[in-house]
Amino acid sequence: MTEWQPIETAPKGTLHLLGFGDGPAIHQCSYVMNWDAAYGAWSEVFSGTKVRPTHWMPLPEPPE
Repeated sequence: MTEWQPIETAPKGTLHLLGFGDGPAIHQCSYVMNWDAAYGAWSEVFSGTKVRPTHWMPLPEPPE
């Protein structure tokens, strides 16, 4: 299982799960985010909402 990583280490060319908070208080949310280079911000894929996450992890592999 992948652990939460600091947002500064997130690759900006792929989709990720992003979380907010610190230590064990990270909200393990289901936001699927991508880097929006036009705005210089993380953007929620479905709504386009810009956010300031603190942590990330890669999306899991889809089921077979």
